[in-house]
Amino acid sequence: MSFLTIGTTWINHHRLFSLMRGSSEGLLVLNRLQLLTATVVPFPTALVAEHLGDEGGVLAVALCGGLALHFAIPPRPLRARS
Repeated sequence: MSFLTIGTTWINHHRLFSLMRGSSEGLLVLNRLQLLTATVVPFPTALVAEHLGDEGGVLAVALCGGLALHFAIPPRPLRARS
């Protein structure tokens, strides 16, 4: 799951910026923060694997789902400029 999420984020990043005519420094900072969050993906994935079947599994899956939702909805400034 981690590899697919990070790979999809990277591909979407390249597609989005290839469609843009220009960018500002603020947009690039927001983009760097979005890519930075991709480095967090292995953490909730490891939590799910570690707590699968015990009481911590629900929280681990919720964390993983929240992160997936974060990647599914790009920040408003990135949507507005594309």
